[in-house]
Amino acid sequence: MVGLRFRAGIAASWLRTPLCELTGTVVPLDAFWGAAADELHARMTEAGSAAARAAMLAHAVEKRLAAVAAPPADIAACLAELRQRQPMSDNPIRLLAQTTGTSERTLRRRCHEHFGYGAKTLDRILRLQRFLATCRSDVEASLSALALDTGYADQAHLTRETRELTSLSPREIRRQLAN
Repeated sequence: MVGLRFRAGIAASWLRTPLCELTGTVVPLDAFWGAAADELHARMTEAGSAAARAAMLAHAVEKRLAAVAAPPADIAACLAELRQRQPMSDNPIRLLAQTTGTSERTLRRRCHEHFGYGAKTLDRILRLQRFLATCRSDVEASLSALALDTGYADQAHLTRETRELTSLSPREIRRQLAN
């Protein structure tokens, strides 16, 4: 199987569709690229290896790169703000809306359009990604230290969130990353 993985915030620009309409679904490429997707599929089917198919897909994407707009400034600011470790707030979404210069309602709508879900879910996913990256780089750290270092309130918070987002415990995740 060969596919594309978009950086956070960019897929809506590529697909010219609000991501909330696509979240949790499988949509064939021809829904976005029309006949060009059918031609690409035919060429990729004839390719001898996964590497050749990946190269064909990469080339097709490169050709479309000039037509893709950068994410809007408020989405880029939202993503940048969430990637930083923020001080705890009783209302992080309000703080994020103020930081990005939008209302909470606009922030929610724009996040659904460009990420497929709200800012709070995006925050949870980015925090999980920080945990995964830290697990890879610091294999000796305790789970409680990793939880605090990556933005969780405590180890129990880390455990709840990893189970909800991945169905795995933090210990199981570390074991898989070690293999």
